[in-house]
Amino acid sequence: MGKTRVKRAKADASTESGEDEETLVECAGCGEWWELSRTPFKTKEEAKATPRYHYKQCTRLTFIQETMTQRLKRISEEWEVRVQGLEAQMSGANEAHDLTVAKLEYRKKRRGRS
Repeated sequence: MGKTRVKRAKADASTESGEDEETLVECAGCGEWWELSRTPFKTKEEAKATPRYHYKQCTRLTFIQETMTQRLKRISEEWEVRVQGLEAQMSGANEAHDLTVAKLEYRKKRRGRS
């Protein structure tokens, strides 16, 4: 497991700090670089010491994705059980139908003999 990556980059002209460079921190989730001021870190050393940093939106998206994946898996499993139940009912109905037909044919044969 790597450490959080930090780099210096030329600041945009719109930067209020007036510095020529700003510290950026890489999100381990999406690979985007975020300004240090938009992260929970106070210094670049603190950011570098963190094993893996996930930007707050990536953390939310990951949580939503994991939650939806679990729900879809559960729903899929429930439907699979329902389908198996229906197949068993259909199989049972077919067997009952086959028995009924066999009984009727047997009765016809018996009547034909008498």
